[in-house]
Amino acid sequence: MSKLMSAKERADALEGYIGEDLDNSIDTLYDFVHVQRIKKVVV
Repeated sequence: MSKLMSAKERADALEGYIGEDLDNSIDTLYDFVHVQRIKKVVV
């Protein structure tokens, strides 16, 4: 990877990284909420 990335390339890479992380966090949160809901129904 070249050291001299344009500002746009850097922004795109950062945006992609943050976006991926956010998706993972939302999935984890959704799974947690879903499991809690199932537990309430079962108990």
